[in-house]
Amino acid sequence: MLHKEEYMIRTIRRGNEKNFMFPVFAVLFLISFAIVSYFAWVSHVRFKETLVNQWNQQLESTLEISSINLTHYFTKFSQNLDYLSHNASVQEWAYKGEMTNCCGTYCPLGNLYRLHKNEIDALVLLDSTGTVIERFSKANPAHKVNEKCASNPLQHDGNLDNKVQISNSFINKDGHLAISISFPLYYHEQYAGAVRWMIELANITKQFIAPVKLGEEGYMFVVDNNRNIISHPNQGLIGKSLQSVVDSVVSNKSPNSDTQYFNETSSFYKDVADSIPEGFGRCIDFANNKYCIAAYKKIEIGNKQWILVASMPYSEISNPVLSHALTTFGLAGSIMLIIFIIGIAFFNMQKKKAKLEVETKYLSEIAKTAQELKVERSMRLTAMIDGQEHERQRISREIHDGLGQYLLAMKVKLENGIINRDIEGNELLKELKLLFIRTIEEVKRISDNLIPVILDEFGISIALNNLCDDIAKDNKMQIAFVSFGVPTNIDSKTQTYIYRIAQEGLSNIVKHAKASEANVQLLGNVDQVNLVIQDDGCGFDMEGNTKGNGLNNMKERAAILNGTVEIVSKPGEGTTIAVKIPLK
Repeated sequence: MLHKEEYMIRTIRRGNEKNFMFPVFAVLFLISFAIVSYFAWVSHVRFKETLVNQWNQQLESTLEISSINLTHYFTKFSQNLDYLSHNASVQEWAYKGEMTNCCGTYCPLGNLYRLHKNEIDALVLLDSTGTVIERFSKANPAHKVNEKCASNPLQHDGNLDNKVQISNSFINKDGHLAISISFPLYYHEQYAGAVRWMIELANITKQFIAPVKLGEEGYMFVVDNNRNIISHPNQGLIGKSLQSVVDSVVSNKSPNSDTQYFNETSSFYKDVADSIPEGFGRCIDFANNKYCIAAYKKIEIGNKQWILVASMPYSEISNPVLSHALTTFGLAGSIMLIIFIIGIAFFNMQKKKAKLEVETKYLSEIAKTAQELKVERSMRLTAMIDGQEHERQRISREIHDGLGQYLLAMKVKLENGIINRDIEGNELLKELKLLFIRTIEEVKRISDNLIPVILDEFGISIALNNLCDDIAKDNKMQIAFVSFGVPTNIDSKTQTYIYRIAQEGLSNIVKHAKASEANVQLLGNVDQVNLVIQDDGCGFDMEGNTKGNGLNNMKERAAILNGTVEIVSKPGEGTTIAVKIPLK
């Protein structure tokens, strides 16, 4: 009879020759690794694409709103001059070169200046030679006259159809960069002179450019039709040629600089200088020397073309992307580590089982001739089987109560996909992805509110209902939601804007209204969608508090969709917000 050790070694070797558990485990581990890595990478790529698209849309929206504001600003003052140009008295004063029979109280020039004196710098009446007949300005209360505007002459061709003229930027009397808005005057069909607004560019920057904020360090600047920078947060760049500034950045690059960044900078600003009306790109911010995403839009200001350029440091995208990547791949690594530990535990259990079987067989052979050996074998076998079962129960409970349910489902679906050779596999992959997300949530919940997925999957009504439920639950208040007649074919952009408006309105209720109840109504037909948000909160004074960022954001989003926002509120009587969005 063989010794126990020799017998066990030979038996285990013969068993190993027939044991395929380790290769199977290795294959399954590699497949699991590939699947987890794939979904982690897809999640990372989609997050990055979503973030970039979101900021591109933000840049586009900012440029669109700013272009509308600037166009409205110049249109308003052009219309004022158009009105003056048809005044018979103003035409006669320009023709004669002096203001006669003008009462200060009823002077159309003086009245118009006083109406807009906080928005512009001066209102000037010129004769046909360009000599100032009358000037209304804060800096010149004595109305200094008989001087030429030689640095900014008015071009006219004798055409009686009055046309507004926006000048190029120039240095005014105070040494500041300025522009003018002019309208020619005709007296009995003869050119007589012009009326002109004088506006320092610093005033336009203060009203429309400086308030624009993009992320933490993003900003917007303006280039005129001569490609000179006329408005920029960095005062040292105002008045400089855009091309010279860009050339300086590119030419001063260090030998260790990434050439791609400078090539992208040259390409982007080449598009800005060309005839392409709008576009996106990446460039180096010449003011802060940071790599940025940027967008531009060309707008017509009277007879001139201005270019609005908005940029934001790429770090505001790369930092969240890096954080998301570390979290995603860290969780993926954790999942693979758990799978590996489970596999090792299972493999060790199989080895223990094999060893137990060998020992049991050995004891069975040597105990055939003696009852005492039978008793010993029985007792030993029982103890080891009990221990084995206890170990199995413990591992089984840990796997089942924790990640086991999800991991087993992933394994079964994976095997079904392999056995059935599902070529398309789309639905299976979606289910695997869902199980993967749930498994990750078992380790650590991750919530991403930057894009409303439920909006794309189920539409605006269900998305708003879910939003109301979440806010009500988180803030312990009652929010009722009603939806009726809303078309199902509303485009994605409109749905997203309506969702954001509702989100802003409910956020204002939570932050400021001190309300206990609110209701949201979404009503529509083929022509329009109406969104009504009401609360029983403290309300506010409509005359003294209508410039909040939240209210402005809602109005701006509705305006982009050609819609309107009506707000009704009184102190102590709650607030009602009514939004109308046309669909045609």
